[in-house]
Amino acid sequence: MAVVELLDHIAGILDTEINASNGYDIERKILPRSTKRTRTKPEIFISLNSLSSVEQSRTDLLMQYQVGVSLVQEANTETKQETAFSNVELITSALLKPEHKMFTTTPSGLIFMFQPPFEVDPVFDADTLNEQSVFMSVLLLNYVHLKDR
Repeated sequence: MAVVELLDHIAGILDTEINASNGYDIERKILPRSTKRTRTKPEIFISLNSLSSVEQSRTDLLMQYQVGVSLVQEANTETKQETAFSNVELITSALLKPEHKMFTTTPSGLIFMFQPPFEVDPVFDADTLNEQSVFMSVLLLNYVHLKDR
């Protein structure tokens, strides 16, 4: 399934690029929801936000996927809030490296390409931060791949 392969690949990129030294919980989720009451480390969820297609020819469709990469982390002090902002930048930088802008997934060998722009708006959910001392941010990235009908 193309969606699962795309989301798993993005999770793999983040696991390789940032998890080795930082110890994040990185998961592909259909419904991104954090159920933890206490967080010892940041959580990153990768999920599909939207899917659309554009006819390219009689035989091809351009499949467009909008992927949400959510960061959820405890931020009950100014220092932890600054760390959370840094983590958003770290995630964004890892996913936008040139070597990750076009890739082939396994096992089916689908070729995906990042399609600018990306969006982090708002950078964090102010209500969640104020009420629960939890920093929550969602990075939206667009990917495309050409599909035979």
